[in-house]
Amino acid sequence: MNITNLTQEIPFKQLLQLRKITVEAVAERGIDVQQYKQEVTPLIQVMKSHLKNYQGKLIHQ
Repeated sequence: MNITNLTQEIPFKQLLQLRKITVEAVAERGIDVQQYKQEVTPLIQVMKSHLKNYQGKLIHQ
């Protein structure tokens, strides 16, 4: 899998947002797992959608 193409398929903004939420959760020591899941789940769903679209493009090449 070509990483350059993959990073074009998942918006960098979403990757940075996921990283920010994760870093904040870890830095706070008292990680609220439910809140973390609520914040991260929508981002992961969007990323999965982008990856599924990318997979479809690869199959149809």
